Amino acid sequence: MHCLESADFGDDVEQAVIDVDAGLTVADGEVLATVGRRRTSDRPWAYGEDAADGADVEDTRRVTLQPYRDWGEGGAGTMRVFIPVT
Repeated sequence: MHCLESADFGDDVEQAVIDVDAGLTVADGEVLATVGRRRTSDRPWAYGEDAADGADVEDTRRVTLQPYRDWGEGGAGTMRVFIPVT
């Protein structure tokens, strides 16, 4: 199991979404994913839907996903295991 750490992505890992069309890459033992930031909305979460076309996603880049067992080795911060997809 791998996670997204704030040390690699920034403090707002709760806004992270993985671009599944870009796929995952394994290189030199590291797992890389294309991850973007979903813009926040004022709509109530229980009564609205996320944009299915990814139009609300910005700041997309390749990020290393860390093995869960190594979480925090790069310093204190937050992490996310279950990441929504676009």
